[in-house]
Amino acid sequence: MKFRQGGGKVSVAFIDVFFNLMFLFLILAIIHNSSNEATELDAKDREKNTGNMQILDDSYYIGLKNNKWVVSKDNREVLISDFEEIIKWIKQNKPTSVVILADSKKRIRMNQVFKIIEAIQNSGGNIYYAFQ
Repeated sequence: MKFRQGGGKVSVAFIDVFFNLMFLFLILAIIHNSSNEATELDAKDREKNTGNMQILDDSYYIGLKNNKWVVSKDNREVLISDFEEIIKWIKQNKPTSVVILADSKKRIRMNQVFKIIEAIQNSGGNIYYAFQ
């Protein structure tokens, strides 16, 4: 048998390119499948969490208004008071879900917000945040 000189180099280069392309397609297939699975998981999560707006409809809202803390529900003000009274109210009423409202144009007393969050957590409630 006679071999052509340089034929081995061409076949090695061809095999190298072939395996590189196969590796590239394998990576693309993995990425494509994982993104499809993530999309399916997102859809399942959305189906499972469709009640979130209902939870927020049953929530109490706590925010600052004219330097007073305001607790409201169903667009009605339940309590307008100082910080200490709000904490007492949370401990007495133990709300199941509370939305803390933050207005971007007003300064928030973060130390008071953290104490409100702590009181809600200690009473077993869920906390949500809304930025206006």
